[in-house]
Amino acid sequence: MSKNDAASSDPVKFDSGNIQLDLAYSSLNLPAQKHDSGNMWDDLEVTKNFSTNTIRVALYIANTTVGTFTSPISRFINTVTQLLEVASRLAAVAEPGPDEQKWFIVRAFLWTTWQQSTMLQFCHVLHQFLHSGMHRGGDREIALRKTLPSAQISMQPISRLSASVLKPKYMCIWAFERLRSGPASIALDFRRFHQRYAEIFGDRDGRCLEGSIDPCEGKSPSHCQRFTGAIVEDQSAHDLKCSKSCIKMFWDETSYRNVKGARAVSVYETDSDGYKLRYCEATENTLAISHVWSHGQGGRPETGFNRCLHLRYVSIARSLSCDSYWMDTPCIPEDHQLRAESIAKINHVFAQSKVTLVCDRDLMEIDVQNLTLELRESILAVILVCDWNVRAWTFLEAFRGRHAVHLLCKNNAIVSLKETIEIVHRRGSIDLANLFLAGPHLLPLMKPVPDQYRNVFPSRSRIAPSIEETFLSVGMSGSLLSHRTASRPGDDIVIWSLLLNDESIKNAKDFWRSRVDTLLETSFLLSSAPRLKIRGLGWAPACPGPQTISRSSSDLRPFYVAYDGVDSEPGSIKREGFFSRWFIYEFGGMRNLLHLKSWKSNRAIRGTVNLQKISAQYLQKCRWAALLRPISSNDENTPLEYRGDIKGALVIVVGSNDKEAWEWKGIYEWDLAELLPTFTLTPNKILIV
Repeated sequence: MSKNDAASSDPVKFDSGNIQLDLAYSSLNLPAQKHDSGNMWDDLEVTKNFSTNTIRVALYIANTTVGTFTSPISRFINTVTQLLEVASRLAAVAEPGPDEQKWFIVRAFLWTTWQQSTMLQFCHVLHQFLHSGMHRGGDREIALRKTLPSAQISMQPISRLSASVLKPKYMCIWAFERLRSGPASIALDFRRFHQRYAEIFGDRDGRCLEGSIDPCEGKSPSHCQRFTGAIVEDQSAHDLKCSKSCIKMFWDETSYRNVKGARAVSVYETDSDGYKLRYCEATENTLAISHVWSHGQGGRPETGFNRCLHLRYVSIARSLSCDSYWMDTPCIPEDHQLRAESIAKINHVFAQSKVTLVCDRDLMEIDVQNLTLELRESILAVILVCDWNVRAWTFLEAFRGRHAVHLLCKNNAIVSLKETIEIVHRRGSIDLANLFLAGPHLLPLMKPVPDQYRNVFPSRSRIAPSIEETFLSVGMSGSLLSHRTASRPGDDIVIWSLLLNDESIKNAKDFWRSRVDTLLETSFLLSSAPRLKIRGLGWAPACPGPQTISRSSSDLRPFYVAYDGVDSEPGSIKREGFFSRWFIYEFGGMRNLLHLKSWKSNRAIRGTVNLQKISAQYLQKCRWAALLRPISSNDENTPLEYRGDIKGALVIVVGSNDKEAWEWKGIYEWDLAELLPTFTLTPNKILIV
């Protein structure tokens, strides 16, 4: 390939409205590969320059109007993905010498084109979301086909290896893995992300494990003491200017009970020199505060609220022309009925609030007096992996209040999150800004179209103007919660229901019964979430993700988090069970397989060792067994791979005694030392109970 086939990668910027894409962004390199001829990956012309097609992608995006998504670019990227997979397979069988070198260069060219085009596509999608708001189906814009940069090597292990470079010890690996494994991170080089984070906390040791300077292993929240085992003292936090000897303020219960709607602390009726908090109804002039309980601001109005914290939020509320502030500590009592009333109104409080203020210990240490572009990039890096962003309740609060999220920084200075994302997106590192595609709670919602324009914008007319309907599906919301924790048992189901509508549902059985006659993405079921022990709901997750808080740190079982399933064919939730199509492989259950004389010598059954393990673990009482794989919504001839970081292939195991109804048994990671058996597409939907 000649140098004339690629354009120089000197900084080139193009304008599309307010968007500027810096094409000098360095491409994601595979781990340093030295070829037999001595060529290094970074020295190849095809990795140092931009291909003609990459420039065409940039020009196409530059000439695309706001409100238009770039499906032709997605198709192009998926085509490059297929070419890369073919080239990788051919490279694996190439003869040493010139033939091997040829395929090495071809793969380098295709990989670089794929990575650069993906980054540009994601940048354009983010621009659309920032301008018009995120909407139902918007997540499909970043659900690209998976690729194999090298034969038998998927994106996830390569991403994991490259992402470990320069990562500071202070960064929690569990929080980072949640970010790294998301679809918006698929093409990302994390070196700049780590650099910006290190500029704030690079000199600090890990804080995940007591008595250790290293971070947690990142396998699950149960392995990190920021989630389990930490000693939390309510109201141990004070304002920076406080001597830590201020008195506590308590609720005026009569004032609280006299308010009929959602209660907020009144800025003007509360006497700051006294010790009683007085209340008013939360309105569009309320400051809503979202904080991490374990950072010391937790408590209840009956047990007291540090006066210095009250004065802090009064001052901020007044600076934003707010007449009240809402925070769970002074506004949600222990009384069961009053607590239930408060939680039922939490969506309303944050959705109508004037500002949602994020309080996180790490963010509150950032001095923003000189708010440079580089510092804004550091702020974005910190918020993506801070404690606040990996908690379930704070996710709900941010999702409902995402129209105006502000960050509390050092000396009680506040910074607009949306403004910071927009500035970094326009003038800074697009790789950092693109990561916010994985956070719908941090991006604005598409505004409803006025009645008079509904015929002009029919697709947008389907967006409901009320908070009763959101763009989150059950799978997408469950996936987002599966990476986050709620300390109180049962809260995760409450939060899940509140994400979908205004009804607070307290148990998983009622949650799934409320979803009867709706659709659910099949690949969302590929997770370690425990299942309900109820006929007809045996397939249904008992919580959004694995019960991480109850698992011990010594539990070494594989931990498979749920993904949204947006790229899989959906199934139907019925009272009888879950009806859906799958790729299926049927085989005899334990009753039949035990008659085999020798597992290892029986070559007639493909994958004998894996089948033996599956049957021994799940199928002692089943006559028939089957393995299921989801169907891709883009190509029904292709099984959909699990998106997470695994070495094998994840399958669903079901069993039956009549083949009319299949019982959910669990999930299994197939060891690819044995080839997978041949899966066939089910002609009709099967019933899982």
